[in-house]
Order: sequence, then C-alpha cells, then structure tokens
Amino acid sequence: MLSILRKLKSQIKLVLSISKRERDSLLSQFDTLENTYQKLLDELNVVTQQRNSLEEQKLKLLDKLGLATNQRDSLEEQKLKLLDNLGLVTNQRDSLEEQKLKLLDERQNLVSERENIFYKPGHFYSPIPDFKEIFDNQLQIFDATQKTVPGINLNINYQIDLLKQLCDYSRHFPFPKFKSLQYHYYSQNLTFNSQYRTKT
Repeated sequence: MLSILRKLKSQIKLVLSISKRERDSLLSQFDTLENTYQKLLDELNVVTQQRNSLEEQKLKLLDKLGLATNQRDSLEEQKLKLLDNLGLVTNQRDSLEEQKLKLLDERQNLVSERENIFYKPGHFYSPIPDFKEIFDNQLQIFDATQKTVPGINLNINYQIDLLKQLCDYSRHFPFPKFKSLQYHYYSQNLTFNSQYRTKT
C-alpha cells in the first residue's frame, strides 16, 4: 500500500496539469496519508507482537492446564482408592465393634457365673484361680531359681533316688530304639524322648 501511494504521488507530479497550489495541497494530503499509513503499520507491528506474545502465553497456560488436569485426575484416583480403603476400615471397625460387644456380653456372663459359684475363685475347693492373687505374687510363683515351693514338701532326695531306681529298669526295656512294625512305641520317638530331641 505504501508503494502504491508513492507511485501515485510521483504520477501526480508528472501527469496532473493543475495549479501549483492544488498540486501542493494534494501532495500534502498524500504525505499525510503516507504518515498515517506508516503509523498504522507501526501500530499493526506492535499489535502483531502483542498477539504473538499472547499466543506464547496461551500455549504456556495450556501446558500448565494439561499438567493441572493430570494432577487433578491423579488426585481423583487417589481419592477413590482412599474411599475404598475407608470403606474397608469402616467395615473392619464395625466388625471389631460387634466382636467387642460380644466379648463384653461373654465377660458379663462369666462374671455372673463366677458370682453364682459356691466357692469363690482362689478358694481351696474352687478350680478357678484368683488371678489378682496370682498377679500380686507372680515374682514368687514363677521364679524358676527357687528350690522350694511354700507349703509343699518336694522331697528332692527321694525323687532322685526313685529316678536312679527307674533307670535300672531301662536295661530290661522291651521296646526298640527306632520305629518298627512290631511295636507302636520306640525310645527315639521325638514326642517322648526329650534327650533325643535336644541332641537333634
């Protein structure tokens, strides 16, 4: 467009047979048009650059949008998995709650039965021990280093003599060492022979 204006301008100088004032006026208008057109071109370049910059920003935003969308989808999957896990945990909690209630009922029944027993737990004739008494005296009761038991005569010397006498009978023991068809019992049986089990 600018080149066309310049050609017209040169043609006006050569072709038009008009007065100098009119020609100068036309040339001035053409100059004004040329300047206006140049300004428009400059503004167009600025707008084009702005458009290109906006296009780049748009592409970057689209990339970020893609990443954000992927993250959203990933979080949605995690949310669904957590909801599934929550459902499982809730079911387990409800099941444990039911078991707890059943155990509480059983405990209450046992407490009621214990209270209705003629001999209380821990009594000489009661088969049920007094657990509080056991816990209070557990160091004395379960101490393996103790050689004596209060209230019971272990008669250790007699037990050792008896063991020696029983050992003499082992020479006449009719059963074999190893499994056979003739006997069900044999001495090297792991169920009965603690010495053999220790060696193996």
